[in-house]
Amino acid sequence: MSRVLRVLASTFALSASLTLVYRANILFYIAIQIARIGGQFLTVAAGYDFAGGEISGWTRDQAMLLTAVNALSEQMFSCFFINSLFNVTPGVWTGKFDFVLLKPLHPLLSMVAAGRFSVASMPNLVIAMGPIIYFARSAEHLQDFWTYGLLVVLVLVGVAVRVAIGLLCMATMFFSERMAHAEESYWAVNSLTRYQMEIYPGWLRHIFTYALPLSAIAYVPVSVLTGSYSGRTVTTSLAVCLLFVFGAAKVFLSCVRRYKSVNSG
Repeated sequence: MSRVLRVLASTFALSASLTLVYRANILFYIAIQIARIGGQFLTVAAGYDFAGGEISGWTRDQAMLLTAVNALSEQMFSCFFINSLFNVTPGVWTGKFDFVLLKPLHPLLSMVAAGRFSVASMPNLVIAMGPIIYFARSAEHLQDFWTYGLLVVLVLVGVAVRVAIGLLCMATMFFSERMAHAEESYWAVNSLTRYQMEIYPGWLRHIFTYALPLSAIAYVPVSVLTGSYSGRTVTTSLAVCLLFVFGAAKVFLSCVRRYKSVNSG
């Protein structure tokens, strides 16, 4: 465990030093994030105003809260995992993935160390938390400490699900190096997490709950804040997410074994 922490600390230090060489990037990323989140909120506001203030039993403030939690989860993924995952594609194309596998680390930890953190995006985590605090004020079930603690756990679990989806998308690169749209596939799948599950047909909700647990990324955490969850719902979601993340890691590692260096696909 101490070795893992040392690797993560050194990776953060290297990432920070490289970021500070281009300090203007931090301001650029902050501006982009504000514009991006603002655009999502405007879209939700326009849709709910057009629908009369309620869609599938959700009020506009609840939908805004869902958008804010989803944005925070997305930023956490972008800060700590996006480089590690999406560098797989050029690594396989050029053979540089060899250097990841040759490190005396577990392949997944080696990917994190090689990909570096997006330090310039970290101020956006604070920006993403602002709307959560603002819209959560209208929730009626926030008063106890355990609700906040459960929210934090569920958001972290949602980030783990994002990583697992990314691993499954990137795993296709080891079957054919021409699978150049793996990254686009990831973003297409995760775009479905911006909406409450009630808008989807029942069969699709079951898939997003028990097979591909997209509901765990933002929907379940928000249901904790709004008080519309049950202990069984949360327990089931955590169990499904654990199996999904573990399974995705196993699938990715089995696909890595197909890699034989440059042009192996």
